[in-house]
Amino acid sequence: MVVNPYIFKVLLCLIAFSFLLNCQVFCQTEIGIRGGLNSSQLVYFFDNNTVEDQKGVNRIEAGIFLEQRLKPKFNYILEFNYFETGNVFNATIPVRLQASSLESNSLLKYQLLQRKLKPSFLLGFGFNKYLEASDSRGFDYDFDDENINGYGFGFILGGQLEYKLNAMHLFFDARFKKSVTSFIEADTEDFGITVKKRAVVYSVGLKYSLQKEPRHLPN
Repeated sequence: MVVNPYIFKVLLCLIAFSFLLNCQVFCQTEIGIRGGLNSSQLVYFFDNNTVEDQKGVNRIEAGIFLEQRLKPKFNYILEFNYFETGNVFNATIPVRLQASSLESNSLLKYQLLQRKLKPSFLLGFGFNKYLEASDSRGFDYDFDDENINGYGFGFILGGQLEYKLNAMHLFFDARFKKSVTSFIEADTEDFGITVKKRAVVYSVGLKYSLQKEPRHLPN
């Protein structure tokens, strides 16, 4: 039996979640939701040179996550997002390409300062499964085509500002995401076309601590 590689990655993430939730050596687990706007682009390259007259589009990203305290300044985040991306060619007749995907991201969070308003640095990687892709000419991209990849992998860099309000935490983060793998990779005898995803994402979110911090009784 052939196992879908994306399902396999999701199962590994769920196993990691179960371990973190049940392991008593960690002192705090938080669950949350996030959503925001991304300025994204499926960037076209012609013979490894960036194609001119193309620009990104503004789309949405939304998801859920678990955040686990590892050390006083280090947290681990595992999240699942719905993500939209696209591209516009500014030709005589503009052509718009749009795609949607599901993502699973693993992030390491380093808290720069320990205070009520906490700035943090984010670093990690992500896998994504494209759900569908189409363009304004009415063409639907077939993921069974050997030149179109239904899966992707990339890295994530970002920063976050978090405000603690009792058991609830409000946060804002900004991220840069860039794919390592190609969405489209087609080679002929005369030329090659490659398409890769990149995005800048601005999001807000809310998270809740699953474990109450211990209260110290007065002496």
